[in-house]
Amino acid sequence: MRQSLGTITNFGGWTMPKRRFSAVMDSLREALPWILARGREAGLTDDRLFKVELACEEALTNVIRYAYPDGVGDMLVWAESGARGFEVRIMDEGVPFNPVQMDLPDTGLSLEDREIGGLGILMASEMADEIIYSRDGNRNRLVLIWNSQ
Repeated sequence: MRQSLGTITNFGGWTMPKRRFSAVMDSLREALPWILARGREAGLTDDRLFKVELACEEALTNVIRYAYPDGVGDMLVWAESGARGFEVRIMDEGVPFNPVQMDLPDTGLSLEDREIGGLGILMASEMADEIIYSRDGNRNRLVLIWNSQ
């Protein structure tokens, strides 16, 4: 069953450019270039754009793989330069998932002793300057921020 995000028109009062994508892997081919185009419009350097791409790919892939275990749903993505810098906001109505509260993997352990998972979240947290998560009713809201330089 497909879950739709209904008539959401803003994210916490934001009216920044947004796009709706199906939470399927093929959507990455459209979502990432769209986000990067917003970053270029905001004047991000190639180094910053690389970090935006890596962190957003991880965040979107988590929504695609885990948000809708019983079917396909939607994800809304906003991207714009704001007072704090370049911000990407991702919203879905999937199962609650707060990557900010995840225990990061102990990279000092051997692969055999390390638990599976968490490396993507670790990488995203190192690529973005700030990550903020909130749950609003049945919606996950993730904000990735790259501070103004």
